[in-house]
Amino acid sequence: MKNLCYDYDDNCILNNEQCFYLYKTSFFSLISVFASLFLKNIFISLIPSSVFLSSIYYWKKPDYSIRRYIDMLCVKFSLGYYLYIAYRYQVYSYIFYMLSLPITSYCIGKHYYNKDNWKSTYFHSGVHIFANIGNIYLYYHLYHLEDYQCNIK
Repeated sequence: MKNLCYDYDDNCILNNEQCFYLYKTSFFSLISVFASLFLKNIFISLIPSSVFLSSIYYWKKPDYSIRRYIDMLCVKFSLGYYLYIAYRYQVYSYIFYMLSLPITSYCIGKHYYNKDNWKSTYFHSGVHIFANIGNIYLYYHLYHLEDYQCNIK
C-alpha cells in the first residue's frame, strides 16, 4: 500500500490505510464531472471539480488544518447550490430521496468515529459514493428540462 498520509503522526485523523481508502473514493467526484460534461452542462461541472480538488487535497493528509475546513466549505457550498437548483427547477425527488443516503451515511460514520474507525471510514466513503449518484441523478433531470438555462443544446 502506498504511504499516502505522508509523515503520519498523531495529527492525522486516521491511519494510512484509511486515509488512502478515502482518498481513492474521492475520485468518485470525477464521475460527476464527466456526467455533467456528457450531459452538456459545462457550468455545473465546475461544482464537482472543485469538490474533487478540495477532497483529494484534504484526504492526502487528513488533519485539523485549514485544508479540512476548505474541503468542508466547498462541500457545503456545492450542497447549497444543488439544493437551490433542485428547488428552483422542482426536482424534489433529489432533495428528499437522493440526499437521504449520503446524509445518513455521514451521520452513521460520525457516530462510529473513534469507536470503530474502519466502520467510520466505510460510511464516510458512502457519502462520496451516494452523493455523486445523487449529483448524476440531478444532472440527468436538469438536462431534460426545457427551461434550464445552463444546458448547451
